[in-house]
Amino acid sequence: MFEKLKAIIEKEIKLNFRYKFNYLGMSLSSSLRLMFFFLLIYFGIFSLGVRDIGGISHNNYIPFLLLGGLISSFLGFGYDLFNIKFQNEKYWQTIEAFLIAPVNKFNLLLGIGFSEIIRLTIIFLIIILITYLFLPASIISILIISIISMITYIGILGISLIKGFFRLTNENYLFLIDYFFFIWIFFSCLYYPITLFPDYIQKIILLNPIYHSVTLIRELWYGSITSSIFINHFLYILGFSIISPLIGIYLFNKTINIGIKGY
Repeated sequence: MFEKLKAIIEKEIKLNFRYKFNYLGMSLSSSLRLMFFFLLIYFGIFSLGVRDIGGISHNNYIPFLLLGGLISSFLGFGYDLFNIKFQNEKYWQTIEAFLIAPVNKFNLLLGIGFSEIIRLTIIFLIIILITYLFLPASIISILIISIISMITYIGILGISLIKGFFRLTNENYLFLIDYFFFIWIFFSCLYYPITLFPDYIQKIILLNPIYHSVTLIRELWYGSITSSIFINHFLYILGFSIISPLIGIYLFNKTINIGIKGY
């Protein structure tokens, strides 16, 4: 099992590093542009004398945005991973061989997903270091945050595989997945507090595992976590990381029966 997983990861990393400078150089620019946009907005608002925005102040808004940018980066790279992979395989006309390869589909999910580990590790370390300069956190909290980030990423890979399924079987519906992704991101509170929304919207946001992930990471960093809060957030994240990949793998296994369309 582990030998096949290792082989998939090594193969995908070699493909990624065909143009290594572009691959690494795009890591931060593509994932953190939205964060800098909100950074300017918050800076302007607090420069006008506003003291508090839903619990965010001029003292903590930079760590708040950076930790949101961390999960946003994992979302950005994870969400389109299989879509791009399958698009390339269709273009190269190697997708049939890819589908019938004697490899456990969960290994395939982890192998392709973890091929991004170098880029994600660079992003993680840079964001954590900058955040630490503004607001130090304990080493234990940072280690737990790294684990939560990876568990969340596994759930995101499941969503990516679902989108990849539509890339292979019917590209007509890809736009619906992207609309869903936009709404999903909007209700994740990556760059703004949940308290800005009315109560009925907050109830919807509380069903979003990405909201629980970024909120748990922030509370761990701020040192304001309790065992009950941790368990409440973590159960959503864990459930997401199990259910999402299972659905993605189920649909992916159906691809052979449905057939590839859109060469």
